[in-house]
Parts: sequence; structure tokens; C-alpha cells
Amino acid sequence: MTRAKPRSGTFGKTLNVVLLPDARGGDIHYTLDGTDPTLGSRAYTEPSLLDRTLTLKAQTFNNGSPVGFSMQEEYILDKNKSVPSWLKTLLAPEVKSVL
Repeated sequence: MTRAKPRSGTFGKTLNVVLLPDARGGDIHYTLDGTDPTLGSRAYTEPSLLDRTLTLKAQTFNNGSPVGFSMQEEYILDKNKSVPSWLKTLLAPEVKSVL
């Protein structure tokens, strides 16, 4: 199965997405509008920087035939979402489980 890292979710400003082919190998083709990818869809060559809400679908093809299952991920842009700085994360108090 073709995979995306990171998986679906909400992000702030931009998100770098990497596509990984099916374990059996081949070339990845993808769409950003939720339609099913075909050999005529964009070929994946490098990680994509997302800057808007979209539905990513991708499929691995080997010798013109689909390999495994296609994947679908939903990425939602939330301009209010903030990622803590490394310093804020480092200085944050340790949270202990009460369970």
C-alpha cells in the first residue's frame, strides 16, 4: 500500500509530506483534489510542501498497473494552530500520568 508521512491531520502554515511506494515497488502518482490517481496524474518525485486544505490520494504503479491499494489522506490548514518552539517544549513541566 502507498503511504504518506505524516498521515491525515491539521497543520499550521505549511506541512512537508513524503510519499512512500508500495513495498513491491513502482512509481507513485497522486492527486490533490480527491480524485483517484491514474498514470496520467502527477508523478511523485520529491516531498510536497502543503499550504492549503486538501485531500491527497496516491497510488503506486508498476509497469502501468496499480500495485496494492491507493491511499487517501485529509490535510486541514488551521492558521491558528501553533507549534511550540523547541525551547518552550524543553522548558515545559514534565507531565506525569495519574493512571
